[in-house]
Amino acid sequence: FDSDKYTQLNDFYSEIKESLLKDDDNQFGYHFSDEAFYVYLIAHEYKHYISGGIGLRALLDTYVFCKSKKDTLDQASIEADLDRLGIADFEKKNRKLSFHLFDGDSIDTDEKEMMDYMLSSGIFGTLEKSIDQQVEQYGGGVLGRIRYTFRRVFPPMKTVRKYYPAFAKFPVLLPLLPFYLLLRGLTVKKGRMKAEIQALLKK
Repeated sequence: FDSDKYTQLNDFYSEIKESLLKDDDNQFGYHFSDEAFYVYLIAHEYKHYISGGIGLRALLDTYVFCKSKKDTLDQASIEADLDRLGIADFEKKNRKLSFHLFDGDSIDTDEKEMMDYMLSSGIFGTLEKSIDQQVEQYGGGVLGRIRYTFRRVFPPMKTVRKYYPAFAKFPVLLPLLPFYLLLRGLTVKKGRMKAEIQALLKK
């Protein structure tokens, strides 16, 4: 989980080894408990949901896991971790929709809105949805798009250290980073760059 975008999730899972269970059949392996695995499943789905959308596969994963483990899960433990991560409301809506959908029950207006969002998101979301959400975080409208573009051309040092370590290691090269990003966008990432520009100019 990106520490800049998902602080609570990153902090929680950066120390996750302390909560893992030791495998019985090998010397080195560890694993999640069923409760911890479910919380991670939901956290992973939530990350995609808010950062660009997520497809119906997420609902199916939730449904299958909950159906197969419904009589053995410690719900109090799950709810405590979901509350700690700030994703309890998302989990409740996600689980409710998954059961209504795959059990063949009717869904209400809010559930239909959530399902429509997922149906339009592909498997792991879309670039357009991701950009829209980031633009909104920068204030929305024209100003939000300008701020988003500025951050793409002049990324903060946290981003530079993570994705462009050579520039972070040799700060004298930092003035060249925007030109590197432009060249990379016109060659290696030209498909994404074109889609990103189209998404920014669509309104």
